Amino acid sequence: MSKGQQNNKIISLLKRLDNLIEADEPLSEDQVIKYENSLLKIINSRLPKYLFHYSAVNDYSFDNFKSDRIYLNNPSNYNDPTDSMAYVNPDEVIQQVLGFGIIISEDDFSEDGMDDIDPDEELVKRVQLANDAISTINYIRSRIKTVCFSEDIKSSLMWSHYAGFHTGYALRYKVDETSLEECLTCEERVCHRKPFPFYPVLYNNKRCDVSRYAIARALYNDMGLEIDERLVPIPLLPLIQKGKEWEYEKEWRILCCDRQRDYMVMKPDAIYLGSEIRKDNAVKFATIAHEKRIPIYLMDIDYFDSKFVLDYKDLTDYSNEEIAEMLPEPREWYGK
Repeated sequence: MSKGQQNNKIISLLKRLDNLIEADEPLSEDQVIKYENSLLKIINSRLPKYLFHYSAVNDYSFDNFKSDRIYLNNPSNYNDPTDSMAYVNPDEVIQQVLGFGIIISEDDFSEDGMDDIDPDEELVKRVQLANDAISTINYIRSRIKTVCFSEDIKSSLMWSHYAGFHTGYALRYKVDETSLEECLTCEERVCHRKPFPFYPVLYNNKRCDVSRYAIARALYNDMGLEIDERLVPIPLLPLIQKGKEWEYEKEWRILCCDRQRDYMVMKPDAIYLGSEIRKDNAVKFATIAHEKRIPIYLMDIDYFDSKFVLDYKDLTDYSNEEIAEMLPEPREWYGK
């Protein structure tokens, strides 16, 4: 199965599990198990041996590295405002919402002996429900927390965009389907019934249509109830989709529905220092890496390679002083 075919299969399976497509009847328990197993099989076949998490240096970087903490983020904070943005068909939602057993015409009201109900007020109420349903787009983005990774450690764009213009660092994680014990033992289980710690990001030109989910939320709102996320799970598909122009990122994500969780505990097995990292930051990272007994790499330019690519060299056996000596002086505009 080609990568494109795998992507289409993942989309199809998540649409079924997320109830985003018309179905004659709800999925049976056996169907859910079947689709989840198929999804897990495809994801595991795609999962690379290593994933990399890029970061700029900040006040928390060294403590997080030392304690193996990797913090969850919200899609609303991403550098791409269209990332994880679902689509709702307003005409479909409004039509469905206004058709929730509502009698609109005055003739219908009089025939049913409901003259005490103002049809204009009822119509306004339903339009408001429709508008609330359309707000589903922002709700989905705000409800999920994520951690983002890349398959590529040599991408100059990734170092520029996510690691402080090459002054930051990247941590390497050895991954498989059981890498995150927290996901395997999580009692929330609203991500889906089986935990899928890692999802490949799918790059598309069109956003995921979640109109059916928006209608379901409107139904719950109409009854004055908070939506039951175990019965109507949050659609995950839009949260692993972004525009095709971002395809160079080769991204994977952890999705977390736990409202209370701020970070995951993941043990890196190597650290990569940006080619423009400050000497004092490099020494601090190297000290912790030596304590953890994990490899240390420095991103570097191969001056004898004709291509525009980064490479890296192994500094694991170098002392802190030697590492500091190897680094260039910081550029003036980066500060010292």
